[in-house]
Amino acid sequence: MYFEPGLVTLVPRAAAIDGRKMSVDGRRMYPSGRVRDSEPVGRLIDNPERADPEAIGRTGVGRRVLLDAQSAVAGPFAGLLWVYVAGGGVGAFVAATIVGAATATWLSAVSGSDPS
Repeated sequence: MYFEPGLVTLVPRAAAIDGRKMSVDGRRMYPSGRVRDSEPVGRLIDNPERADPEAIGRTGVGRRVLLDAQSAVAGPFAGLLWVYVAGGGVGAFVAATIVGAATATWLSAVSGSDPS
């Protein structure tokens, strides 16, 4: 389906499927690809109707920090910029890198992964 905000809360019981036509609350929905008889290959990772039983084991502080810390790559660039602008040696570079990486990780944790 082409994305429409109403699809976020859609559950299979709310859709009326008749052959190749699908409608929800009387509104026609158009498929974005060919009609499938089976689910695509791969693991089910996000479906509120049929949640993955192993998903609980994949949550935790360690996983969250690992995902948020990916933005810490910006730390060395902040350190280089600091040393270039303000001067200083290796100590200033290390300190600015640590502060830049910590700030990037904190901003990622606070703002989340949703770009909107």
